[in-house]
This record gives sequence, C-alpha cells and structure tokens, in this order.
Amino acid sequence: MGFLVLNRIFLPVCIVLSMSLHSSPIDNLNVEQKSQTLAILLRCADNHYQGGIKLIFPNGKTESIALNSLIQLLNKDNKKGFIENNTVNRFFTAPNTSLGMNTIRNPKITLFDSSNGKRSLTFQCYLIKMGKMRIGPFEIPSNKILIEKPIITYY
Repeated sequence: MGFLVLNRIFLPVCIVLSMSLHSSPIDNLNVEQKSQTLAILLRCADNHYQGGIKLIFPNGKTESIALNSLIQLLNKDNKKGFIENNTVNRFFTAPNTSLGMNTIRNPKITLFDSSNGKRSLTFQCYLIKMGKMRIGPFEIPSNKILIEKPIITYY
C-alpha cells in the first residue's frame, strides 16, 4: 500500500522535472536572432500566412511549429521590444506586378548579426507569388504575397 502511494507521488514529480529540464533549441538563440525571426514571422502574418514554419538549428535539429505559436513564444521572451528590420521589410514588399514577374522560386535572404557581421539566419521558401492571396484552396488577386513552405536556418 505504501509503495502505491509513493509511486503516485514520485512518478508525477519525475515527469514534471524532466519536462522542465527539456529546453527547446529556440531558447539557445541570441536576442538578435529572436528579433530577426520575429520580424520575419510578423511579415509572414501580415501577408496572411497561417501555416507552419520549419526551423533548422546549428546543431542540426529541426523543428516545425505553427506561425502563431512561434510569434507568441518569441513575444513572451522578447525583453527589449521589437526591432524593425529594413532588410526583411524590403524582402516582403511586393514589387509592381505589372512588370510580369509575379512568381519567384526558391527565394532566400540571409541576415547578419549587427555586432560581429557574421551570418545570423537565412530565410527561404519554396515559392513566393506576388499579388496573390489564398482563401481556402483558391488564389485570388491581392496586394499580399503568397508564401509556400517557409524555412529559417540559424547559424
């Protein structure tokens, strides 16, 4: 009888301790990487992207997470506020679509750490369609950018 009571107390304590000791690779990112990631995610959200995003970390681990969940996680962890990133803003600004260029395959943007000049992260995706928006299975003309399969790789 005493063994069952001890087992019922000991097992949940071990589970809680193991969950608190398990940290996400996101926790290992520096402040600038988190801010750059947040800038990218907010621009994706501005363009009505609601799917998941794949994160590739320096140790080779990958994690797929919903866009809204990642924004909430980074906002909660953001201590000095959101830093506007002009490079990210230019990347996500739709050019004049009358030029005939409305689809870009495999676009990539690399962001650098402002303190040491080294690569910080790379954002890439399978496809960007300018002037399109998806509603259900349909693509309609819009002033937004349609983003397919986004990936962020950290260095």
